[in-house]
Amino acid sequence: MRAQLTGLLADGGPGRLTVGSEGDSQWADVRLSGRTAVKVRGSTRTDAAFQVSFWAPDMRKYGELRSLPGSTVQAYQYGNFPATPVIEVTGSMPSGYMVASQGRQFVVNQALSSGQTHRIDLARGWLYRGSTLQSGAVDVAESFTVPGGGKPVSVVLTPVSGSGQMTVKVTDTYI
Repeated sequence: MRAQLTGLLADGGPGRLTVGSEGDSQWADVRLSGRTAVKVRGSTRTDAAFQVSFWAPDMRKYGELRSLPGSTVQAYQYGNFPATPVIEVTGSMPSGYMVASQGRQFVVNQALSSGQTHRIDLARGWLYRGSTLQSGAVDVAESFTVPGGGKPVSVVLTPVSGSGQMTVKVTDTYI
């Protein structure tokens, strides 16, 4: 077990640290920030003290992910820090569409056909069709967040023509 513990994240790669308490759990992606120390205590090799130090490049911790579908969605999250949602858009909108919340707009000029999915990454202001980043397909990229504490905000999908639906994906975000 000592070898497993001292080998934890030793390849330099990130790992997910999850901490749970009373039915709630939060996670962060971390890297090893120092040498893992293990000291055998007592007369048996199964009694030991250890210390592992982690570093999280993103200071936020995350909890439950909610997927909220509709053309108008009341998005909410229960963390204590604003969360940046990811929005998946489907439908048939040959002239593009707009997603808006709190006076902010994300305007897509690219046609969306049935069977295709656009994914709007509001943290970066990027639009993907499937898994491919789209260049020149966004006229306005104003990011918005969902406040913590369960306070809902309205997110609205407005097609220029045609019809569509979105799924707002928001994760409880903590600091």
